[in-house]
Amino acid sequence: MIEANNIDSLILHYSEASDKEKKTIETKVCEIYTPLVQRIASQYEIPSLCPAANRDDRIQDGFQGLLKALHTYDPSCNTKFLTYAYSCVRKAVYSGVREINAAGKRNSYSNAKLQMYRKIKKDLALKLGRIPSIGELSIETGWRINTVLAYERQLYDVVSFEDMEMSEINI
Repeated sequence: MIEANNIDSLILHYSEASDKEKKTIETKVCEIYTPLVQRIASQYEIPSLCPAANRDDRIQDGFQGLLKALHTYDPSCNTKFLTYAYSCVRKAVYSGVREINAAGKRNSYSNAKLQMYRKIKKDLALKLGRIPSIGELSIETGWRINTVLAYERQLYDVVSFEDMEMSEINI
């Protein structure tokens, strides 16, 4: 094992270390920089900014950024590792938040289309006095039959009570 008196010399020797030594250095770096990762992750605890993410996910993103910093750090650039690590951790956490927000927007768009389909189906059923066929729904929506079938499957997937209107719950 590479003997070193401080973390800076371990980081400098990381690229030359064996696989076993690299794992040890990675563990030591994660232990030492845990407060940094936690502090950066805590900056993204604003519920309106990232409602679906929990703190553990952001911390995990931060550690991934820290390990990326360790793998890509170049001491010849005359930048301290702490400065470089801060930037990588912050970028990783922010990227994780953006991915979650983007997924939430896709889900809300999908839910809006499903609600629209549900209303079209309900209105057509009232107009016809019976449950409409897939073909009739296809004509009414202007969608292909495969699309209508996909929405039919979504209608019968598990839905939380919070997503349902009280009039839809028959107890």
